[in-house]
Amino acid sequence: MKAKKIMYAPSAVDQFTYKFNTENNTNIEHTHEILDGSPFVTVNFKDTPFQLIFEYTFELGRIQSQLAIKDEDFLPLDSYPFPPDDGKQIANFHHTKQKLFDGEEEKALQKVFDIDYKKTSIKDFYNNPLRALKKEIDEESFDKVIEESKFTLINNYNEKDISEEGLEVYYLIRNELIYLFSYGEYQPGRYMLFLEGLWHYEPWDKEE
Repeated sequence: MKAKKIMYAPSAVDQFTYKFNTENNTNIEHTHEILDGSPFVTVNFKDTPFQLIFEYTFELGRIQSQLAIKDEDFLPLDSYPFPPDDGKQIANFHHTKQKLFDGEEEKALQKVFDIDYKKTSIKDFYNNPLRALKKEIDEESFDKVIEESKFTLINNYNEKDISEEGLEVYYLIRNELIYLFSYGEYQPGRYMLFLEGLWHYEPWDKEE
């Protein structure tokens, strides 16, 4: 059984699902994607008993409503830790690439996008080339972002990372999450903008 629903705080789904599986010996899985600027989560309940499915969906709905009221993206980390990843200090929370814009540059620069219910424009990240993220996180984590995202480093006059479409990659840190965007001129007069990924950097939690 699978269920797909829009979620206010997708990262909290990771936290809650990990705790629920641990406490109930279940194997519920989920994936994230952003459609038309809104975050959706698809939950695969597999062979979970109906009663536990009911408990999971009821509690997850309550959690999402409370987070929306408080305008928060995470659950308390002492009670709801994130699941272990691969021993690295950074984890990718958004695996589905999404095209946000395709058209003329002037329209792109004027457009405002809804990303996880937050208003975002190109000017919010345009001065943050991905190379500068190396100053914010450790080298091993940065290398993991590059490798998993399949970005390429080019060095003409200045070093810059480009996406599979050949667009320069930028980052935006918001609510202790790292949003990756690629933007630029794909063809003469044709500009494209993609949301490339969403990453969580664990050491920031430990600083609180």
